[in-house]
Amino acid sequence: MIELDNANGGQYHFRWSSGGQLVEEQYPDNLVRRYRYGESGMLMALETTAPTVDDLTVSRQVSFDYDAGGRMTQRLTGMSATRYDWDIMDRLLLAERVPTAVGEQAGIVGHGVRLAYDKAGHLLTESGDLGAVTYQWDPLHHLAALTLPDGQTLSWLRYGAGHISAIRHGDTLISEFSRDNLHREVSRTQGILTQYRDYDAMGRRLWQSAGSDAPTVAADLLPRQGDIWRKFSFDSAGELSMATDFIRGEQQYRYDAEGRLTDSRERHQLSVAEDFAYDNADNLLNLRKLPFDTVDPLYDTPVANNRLTQWQHYRFEYDAWGNMTTRHAGGRMQHFAYDDDNRLLRAWGTGPLGEHDSHYRYDALGRRIHKSVTIKRGAEKTTRQTDFIWQGLRLLQEQHADGNATYIYDPNESYTPLARVDQRHGETESQVYYFHTDINGTPLDVTDGEGKHRWSGKYHAWGKVTRQNVSDPRQSTVSRFAQPLRYPGQYSDDETGLHYNTFRYYDPEIGRFSTQDPIGLAGGVNLYQYAPNPITWIDPLGLWSFYQLINSTGEVVYYGITDRSVQTRVMEHASNGKVFSQVNFVDNISNRVSVRNLEGSVLYHAFGDTNLSNAIRKDGGFWHSYNPNKLADGRTLLSQTEINKTLSSGSSAKVDSNGKFTGKGC
Repeated sequence: MIELDNANGGQYHFRWSSGGQLVEEQYPDNLVRRYRYGESGMLMALETTAPTVDDLTVSRQVSFDYDAGGRMTQRLTGMSATRYDWDIMDRLLLAERVPTAVGEQAGIVGHGVRLAYDKAGHLLTESGDLGAVTYQWDPLHHLAALTLPDGQTLSWLRYGAGHISAIRHGDTLISEFSRDNLHREVSRTQGILTQYRDYDAMGRRLWQSAGSDAPTVAADLLPRQGDIWRKFSFDSAGELSMATDFIRGEQQYRYDAEGRLTDSRERHQLSVAEDFAYDNADNLLNLRKLPFDTVDPLYDTPVANNRLTQWQHYRFEYDAWGNMTTRHAGGRMQHFAYDDDNRLLRAWGTGPLGEHDSHYRYDALGRRIHKSVTIKRGAEKTTRQTDFIWQGLRLLQEQHADGNATYIYDPNESYTPLARVDQRHGETESQVYYFHTDINGTPLDVTDGEGKHRWSGKYHAWGKVTRQNVSDPRQSTVSRFAQPLRYPGQYSDDETGLHYNTFRYYDPEIGRFSTQDPIGLAGGVNLYQYAPNPITWIDPLGLWSFYQLINSTGEVVYYGITDRSVQTRVMEHASNGKVFSQVNFVDNISNRVSVRNLEGSVLYHAFGDTNLSNAIRKDGGFWHSYNPNKLADGRTLLSQTEINKTLSSGSSAKVDSNGKFTGKGC
């Protein structure tokens, strides 16, 4: 491919070497990336050039070093040098980032992450400047417990093939789970509350309801019973068409033929609605409340370079690299500064909390580990510092001067929060709070162990919380409670109004990111896009996933695993010539050992399948040496029954010829 049109008049251009390596690509905003390779074929340098507003050209260069085994040992930019150490099993032992003089001046602080493993390849310890997180694993290679730097422990009780039956924080029971014959969750405890849920014939959640006077069997519970309930309806294309709950009433959704959200409205307030229009490259053109069914896009000129500069009363400015540097919102203005990996280092100006000056730091793996926010009100200044502890790419704990908040996640959905445990310094007792989430994992309500409402949020369709601490009609008041989690994987920064989303920042006002996708075109032709449908779509950069590509006749043509987003990996397969129309995937897999066992076992049972394009190893025609007669140490061969149970909890999506998800699969 030498040219790609983004459907808005913007074009990507590509140049290739005689050996088929990409040597240059030009983006619609005139960014040019040039790749230089060594004799071994490894990428040695990446140079990016960009035009400025003064018609000058600026450039950046990243260089790479490798060891004899082809593993990256150093990544060098103008602002930092990051060193990587590996063991003989290709496992990362150390990532250490040291700023250059230019980087120090920009605000980069050096940081190192050390990792240790057991003989089976399980991660035992991850340590950094804030201490160590340690892990324990059971004989079936499932995570059994972890210990945080402050000594708090989390543990998971499992049965059968690894299904979680209970989660504990120290000696405190957080939740117990009950499941049906398909191992789908049908109930969970949340303090004195018990939440029940039910499914339709396609496995979609129909409703959930939590109450303290719940019946002994879920079948006796009706959708609108309980203290906190929510009901879901779907259209003929499988999209969520209506959600109804006890606080927000009835919310209706409509979509276009491509599955993009076009309409969100409250049924009993039809005079107020959110209507959406898009250009051909999926840039959001309109996001406003309009009377009745009137749609009047405020920005109807195609955005060829995808750098949105105006929307409603907002104005945006960008640097040469496509990073948002200025955000005008009415009479408020904020400024943003980045490192040469396009990570936000500083934000200042007038935000939702008033005048602020905020600084952000990241570890050697790119995860945000610290923020310092200074708010100025008149002559008074207050500064609040927050440190962050991670479990892989998932936020595990935030640390403040007065105490720590530890997050526990839904065992069925990697980035959906289940509970939060607050521990104040100097106190022995902790407080447990429970999340009640939407169908996409977004927190809607929070209750304490006594079932009392502590937080409730009302959202615009693209993730902005428009009202917090909404009163429960059955309670007189709802006390103030800080709850920063938003869409799965997002953390709300109240100082800026943006949401931190692991490797980028998301603007919930306009449904797009403030910087370009760091994985480039592998994430889609619109480098700022969040998702076509925010109601059921998430983009948290997950843990390990297993997937299968299926052709138009229903045959599996490829099995694979990835620690990136499934969407990204699937688009790469499409660009490499694989032909398929659907992808099935399971993305709730916590470690490489488990996902590799699943992949190897599936391929063992598929021995001799001529439809597959997976590469066959030399071990008697088996894949990944999952021959039961020669099974390598630390590997487990799953039975077909165990495989089917795991796959039954997965998801499915239809894809277009480019591998882009277009809707729910069959």
